[in-house]
Parts: sequence; C-alpha cells; structure tokens
Amino acid sequence: MGEIPYIRVKDIVNWQIYKDPTALIPESEYMRLFKSSKALRENDILFVRRGSYRIGSVAMVSPFDLKCILTREILVLRTTKNSPITPFYLLYALSHKYTYEQEVNKIFMDTTLPNIANRWQEIAIPIHKDANKQHEISEKIKKIIQNQWNALKEINHLKEEQGICYT
Repeated sequence: MGEIPYIRVKDIVNWQIYKDPTALIPESEYMRLFKSSKALRENDILFVRRGSYRIGSVAMVSPFDLKCILTREILVLRTTKNSPITPFYLLYALSHKYTYEQEVNKIFMDTTLPNIANRWQEIAIPIHKDANKQHEISEKIKKIIQNQWNALKEINHLKEEQGICYT
C-alpha cells in the first residue's frame, strides 16, 4: 500500500475524483509510471472512455488531484487560452443529456467491456449561441466546483488537525 492515488473508472463521480484509500500506490511506482508530458493540471477534465457503466462520466481536476496516476480508460481533456469555452463550460457540456445521448450511440463492446474508443471525437457538444448565457452557465459551474474544492480543503485541514485517516 502507498500514498499516491491510482484513479480508476469507478473513481470518476459527481464531477470529482474519488481517492479510494484501498487503491493507493507507493511513490516508487508513481515515479515509474509518471510522464511529465501527461502531468495533470488544475481544471483538466477527465473523461471515461471505457468501462461497464461509466462511459461519459467526467470530473474536473482540483488542486488536490495533481499527483495521481490514471488508468488508461480515462482521457484527459484540456481547454487552451484561445478556446471559445472555459473548462467549466466544457464540464457542463460533456455532462449534458444531448451529449450523453450521442455517447450511448457510439459505444460498442470491446472484448469484455463497453468502449467508446476514439468515437468520442465525433460527439457534438452543446455550445450556447448566446455568449452571455454561455458565460452565465460557466460561472455557475465554476461556483459549484469551487464550493466542492473549498469543502475538500476544509476536510483535508480537519484530517491533518484531528488525525483523521479516512473520510
């Protein structure tokens, strides 16, 4: 057992990354697997592209998630400075029912597990035509995510302060 989270498909839930205390790897294994070109950044979006029931699930990388290893079934998406949408809007759009309906039609059985493979690239995400509405949605999602992160920060502080091992 180690202290670095190994993130699996089941750990992408409610727009967050669940750090399963039974799935921690040692620092030496992290160093063996880590590639700087694949380093996570705050606000990256994790997208599940293979798995029994979680295909299309998304999470936003928080400041507390930067040091972990992802299973290969999880794709990392990142907006750029020149992107017409924010990472918060991307999180919203990838969670939209319109997006989900497309994902369902792009999944096929791969040996034993459902898989969307590279067909995720064919999905048209809903982008609001009204820039003000798009901004409003983005800000609402940003506030929700920041509230989640503030709660995590408080929980982590309490863990350190009170010697709590698991939450």
